[in-house]
Amino acid sequence: MMENDIRGFLKRIVWSLALGLFWLFIALSIGLYTGLLVPEHGVHTPQIIFYIFLAVTFAWVAFTIYRMWKGKTPPKD
Repeated sequence: MMENDIRGFLKRIVWSLALGLFWLFIALSIGLYTGLLVPEHGVHTPQIIFYIFLAVTFAWVAFTIYRMWKGKTPPKD
């Protein structure tokens, strides 16, 4: 059996990858579906709001992963 330290380390890796890929999938899906991801005829207000939304949610994801690796929010067994 795996030791608890190794198991916790692998869980953090899996959770980090899953959270990052989930954020990426949702952000790209919303951006492509609404047409806000690629500015075709200049940058407009809805695109700026979308990019701000992306920056804020990315900061939240990065902070969550940072806290997970610092040990403040360990994944549940």
